[in-house]
Amino acid sequence: MNAARLRSSRRRFLSSIGATAAMLPFLRELPGYAQSGGPTKLILMFSPNGRIRHLWGADDSSGSLVFRQNLKPLQPYAEHVVITEGVRNYAAPVIGGTHEGGMLSLFTGSAEAKQTGGGVNYPSIDTTFMAHAPGSARQDSLYQQIVGFLNTAENAGPDNRCIYDASGVPRDPLKSAWDVMDQYMAGAVAGMAGPSADDTAKSNARTAMLEALNKQMSSLVPRLCSEDQKQLQGMQDALSKAGQTITQVSCTLPTLPTKPTVTNGGPPIWAPPEDSIDFSQSSHWYRDRSRLAIDLLVAALACGVTRSGVLQYEQAASNAKAAGQSLDHHNTSHEQPMLYDFVERLTPMPPDYKNVCLEHEEDPSAALITQYQPVWDQLSVWENYYAEEFAYLVGQLQAHGVLDDTLIVWGSEIDTGNGHSHYNMPFVLAAGPNIPLERGSVARFPVNYDSDNQMGCIATAGPSPSHNDMLRTVLHALGVDVPSVGSATAVDAKANNLVVQLNQNLLTPMLSSAT
Repeated sequence: MNAARLRSSRRRFLSSIGATAAMLPFLRELPGYAQSGGPTKLILMFSPNGRIRHLWGADDSSGSLVFRQNLKPLQPYAEHVVITEGVRNYAAPVIGGTHEGGMLSLFTGSAEAKQTGGGVNYPSIDTTFMAHAPGSARQDSLYQQIVGFLNTAENAGPDNRCIYDASGVPRDPLKSAWDVMDQYMAGAVAGMAGPSADDTAKSNARTAMLEALNKQMSSLVPRLCSEDQKQLQGMQDALSKAGQTITQVSCTLPTLPTKPTVTNGGPPIWAPPEDSIDFSQSSHWYRDRSRLAIDLLVAALACGVTRSGVLQYEQAASNAKAAGQSLDHHNTSHEQPMLYDFVERLTPMPPDYKNVCLEHEEDPSAALITQYQPVWDQLSVWENYYAEEFAYLVGQLQAHGVLDDTLIVWGSEIDTGNGHSHYNMPFVLAAGPNIPLERGSVARFPVNYDSDNQMGCIATAGPSPSHNDMLRTVLHALGVDVPSVGSATAVDAKANNLVVQLNQNLLTPMLSSAT
């Protein structure tokens, strides 16, 4: 081929590619189940007994999240995750309980509940979200509890409920896959909205077209000059990004195991078969129930049954026991050091001789590590398990095409076990690209211990934001704007004005400029 013909062919090809690339934005006009930008979705996840602060969390100094030991299972999904540091639950202590107060207020922001249980006078944020989220067969979230210890799981007290209806009355979770199918999916399954065979074929054809076009571009690159190569590479990048926006939702129900026969007048269809949980097994009954609950939730979201779901692992102050451990999860968490054990009190220096303290909860001394490492090892078994289930949830959402428009909030009822504190609550948020969170980052705020007499000498940079603000921020990111979440003025005196004043400050680090 002579040079003139090559130049002419190249111009025609580049012109054709350019015209095609210019048309790619119109591919966003695909049906809702085959594109990004679909209806937003919310998932809440609860795991009990707080966390080990120096083994939990992540570092983002390199520009991307690098998770610490007990959140390592989240590493494949780092680009989707936000870790919070310094978010405080002001409402829990007002309720009067530690685990109970944390559970009652976790997703409601309410400080008006009672340690003895009952209503909280405010809905949980999944209820608020669903009130503003039309377009699904059900108007309530899919609330499931993955039971780890039978007796306490039967209790409907303040340790055992984190989800509340529009009147602030506790909802009852579903405890087995059969309950979900019989009581929640029944009637809604028939109306599940998934892609038809014709729609699937069209989506596959569009994907094949993009792949063929990209292949043609790649074959032409060696024949072009460097300037044209750069231009073509830019077009390939745009084409690749356009292809990523074509997310086909997979609307399929998981296969349920055979339903056991109810015996002895009890509910063995969800009762744990053993007293302890053997985490050393690649598959054990606690994980099996968890994976099935996650699969059902993802199916409910993908098929349009609901736009919100809740995964509650056990309950606050969980009595579930891991195989090989002498104490249950709750009592093992009480073997940890107290908060003041992490405080280094510096020698007062002239001229002011002020008491200055440094807090080392994120970097405990060698002596503390030597003393408490066996306890931390036992608790790490639990923390790694819940991180693995969270990672499985994110992966399933991604595999079924619904992660792009979903926001997940994972929290606990306390900060650390023995301290029974709520100063620095453990929250992990994860979301797809259509949710305006500053993903792949740590949102850091001051950790303020000023109301603890034993920690009072610790200098702080300012007030910690209320977790009410975070809950409101979550709703905002999902397109639901409300003036407040939970008790705006019924929290402790230092937080009476924080719900409104700090909300915008919270939006800055946690929400992208897209909002």
